[in-house]
This record gives sequence, structure tokens and C-alpha cells, in this order.
Amino acid sequence: EIERIEKASQLGDLAFDYILSKIKTGVSEKEITKLLRAFFKENNAKSSFPIIVAFGKNSSEVHHKTNYSILKKGDIVMLDFGAKLDGYCSDMTRTIFSGKPSSKQKKMYKTVLKAQQKAIGCINSKKIVRASDVDKIARDYIIAQGFPTMPHSLGHGIGKKVHQAPHLS
Repeated sequence: EIERIEKASQLGDLAFDYILSKIKTGVSEKEITKLLRAFFKENNAKSSFPIIVAFGKNSSEVHHKTNYSILKKGDIVMLDFGAKLDGYCSDMTRTIFSGKPSSKQKKMYKTVLKAQQKAIGCINSKKIVRASDVDKIARDYIIAQGFPTMPHSLGHGIGKKVHQAPHLS
């Protein structure tokens, strides 16, 4: 089972590498979504859940409904997708920038990255920790940096379903 999840995750990584070269000003969210779906199909897989591609202000909506918004220079790009391969799922969310990010965008990105690193450090600490504690470590760090709390949980497990236990919330 772990090997199958790893293969689905590796395909997700390859899809991310592929799509990076397609993300250019003037492209629409829908176009990127179609390219990702086609990539999975070409690799004998499918999307493990409805793909989310969000540009600009849309990137702040966790469950944005991908539309025909066009990418502009300076936009934040949020990609949320996963592959389903041989019955097992992957899931990734990535944030990139169209052009050079502003100082505020850099601060947001670095804050989320540091919160993620703190959460991973907690998980890797070899101590028994509650999922809610892992979420709290990340959430508290984000708030301490002057940002509002996250409108969703920190994360979840994957397997035959894209949202499986444990739930980090």
C-alpha cells in the first residue's frame, strides 16, 4: 500500500514539474486544469479529486471553483491536485508566483513554509503527539506572524481515498 501511495505521489510530482512550464501570463485556470487532467490520462491515471487552479485573489479561496480567470503578472498561483494510480491517491497543494513576488507575498509564503516545517518537526520528534497538537503548532505560528488563523485543517492522510485519517485538525 505504501509503495502504491508513493507511486501516485511521484506521478503528482511529475505533473507539477510538467505544469510549471505551462503557467505563463495569459493562460486561464481552466487551461491549466485541462493540461493536468490530460497529463494524468497519458500516464494511465486520473485526478484523485477535482483539480483546483486559482490565480490572484482566487488563490485565497481554499476550495476555489476553477474558472476562466487569466493569469496576470504579480498573481499568486495556487495549485491543488493529486493523482489516482492503481487505486491509490496523492494530494498536493503548491503556491508559486507569476513574476517577482511582493514583500508581503514573500512574508506570507515564508510564514506558511516555516509553519509547515514546525509541524513536520513535531511529527518527526519521535514523541507521541496528537494530530490536534500538530495543527496547533502551525496555526499558532501563523497567528504569531500577524496573519489570521487558517480557515481549514492543516492536513490529512491519503490512501485509497484522498482524505483519510489521520486528520491534522
